[in-house]
Amino acid sequence: MPKPLLLSFVLAAGLAIGLLINPLVDAAPSKPKPKTLSAGQLYDKGMAAVKAKDYEKALEQFQAAEKLEPRNADALNMIAYSNRKLGRLKVAFTYYNKALAVRERFPEAREYLGEAHLQAAILQAQVLESYGDEGSAQLAELVHAFEAATAALKENRKLSEIDRKRW
Repeated sequence: MPKPLLLSFVLAAGLAIGLLINPLVDAAPSKPKPKTLSAGQLYDKGMAAVKAKDYEKALEQFQAAEKLEPRNADALNMIAYSNRKLGRLKVAFTYYNKALAVRERFPEAREYLGEAHLQAAILQAQVLESYGDEGSAQLAELVHAFEAATAALKENRKLSEIDRKRW
C-alpha cells in the first residue's frame, strides 16, 4: 500500500473511531454541578446556625448571602449579630450601621445595636475595674449611669423624657 493511501486509511480509521467513541464520551455520567443557593436560602441556613449557636457557620452563610445581595439589610444585620456574638464588636458596629443605612426603620437591627453598645459599655466597666483604685471613681460613675437608665426603664417612662445629659 503506497504511503499516501496508508496515511489516508489511518486518518479515516482514526476519525471513524473518534466518531464512535464521542457519543460514548458524551453519554458518560458527568459530575453533578454544585447546587447554587439563593441569598434567601443562604440566609435561612444562617438562621438555622444561629439557632444552634454556631455563629462562625452562621457568619459564613450570611456573608455568602451578602455577596449575592450586597444591600440585603437582613443579611447585613445578621452579619453584625454573628460578629457581636463572637465578640467582634467593632465589625458588628460597622455592619449594624450598613444595615440601618439600607433600612432605617429596622427594629431588630436597632435592638441588636443597643445590645452591642451595652456589651461595649460592660467591657469598659471591666477595664475600669482592672485599674483598681485608679479607675474606681470612673467605674462608680458608669455604674450610676447604668442604674439611672435601668430605673427610668423600670418606671416605664418615655425614653424621650430621659435626660441623657445627666450621665
